[in-house]
Amino acid sequence: RVDRRQRQMCIRDRFEKLGITKEMIDTKSLDKMLNWQKTPMLLPIKVEIGDTVIRTDARLSLRENAEGELKLIVHAVRKEPQLDGFVYGIRLTEDDKQNLRQTGHAGRLVEIEPVKDQKMMAFLSIDKLTNELVAVRADRIKIPNEIKGVTLDEQQKKDLLEGKAVYLENMKSKNDKEFNATVQINADRRSLEFRFDNSLKQEQSKQQNQSQETQFHIPTKLLGAELSEQQQKDLKDTKPSMLRV
Repeated sequence: RVDRRQRQMCIRDRFEKLGITKEMIDTKSLDKMLNWQKTPMLLPIKVEIGDTVIRTDARLSLRENAEGELKLIVHAVRKEPQLDGFVYGIRLTEDDKQNLRQTGHAGRLVEIEPVKDQKMMAFLSIDKLTNELVAVRADRIKIPNEIKGVTLDEQQKKDLLEGKAVYLENMKSKNDKEFNATVQINADRRSLEFRFDNSLKQEQSKQQNQSQETQFHIPTKLLGAELSEQQQKDLKDTKPSMLRV
């Protein structure tokens, strides 16, 4: 495996070919790349192919191929995520596409086949800076027992491991302030992501209310009197109904 020093030399050599100067790269970006992650920001790069010069914004990362050679990967900005056709050897479902467009995540574990006959379960997310669809193997992600001071129950851990979103309340920030957020695995970051909208909380409340309504049974007879279908409907809708007993 290529050691850290070799990776540093590779980065310096390859940056010059892309028109990237030392002043454009900070320590945080270098550390990210040395740990096999993307640069945290977009960089303006220049690629020369014969007499043609291509300029674009991109994130950069390092990858090691099967022969142990380091490759500098350019993650160029796309106009929009490419979700149609074959991605990672599979076709996404319509639900996958809708979830990715709305939240940036597939919302489930997806069986992909990036290399023929090498299937694996993976999380799928969209890189918000480049619109690239990113996959990370499910077994590379570990779910903690606690997130920001909130202990997860078994169902919450199971949901996160399956790529679902979980709404957590009363978490504590570094400043010791309480906050609520939707938590979900971000495949691009290879870690947990916090979304500060209450859409999931509203959906969970709606499901709970529907469940309670389902459990509430309206009898066909009350106080010895037969209830008509209209009376049963009125009672279910909490409307008053006249009974003769």
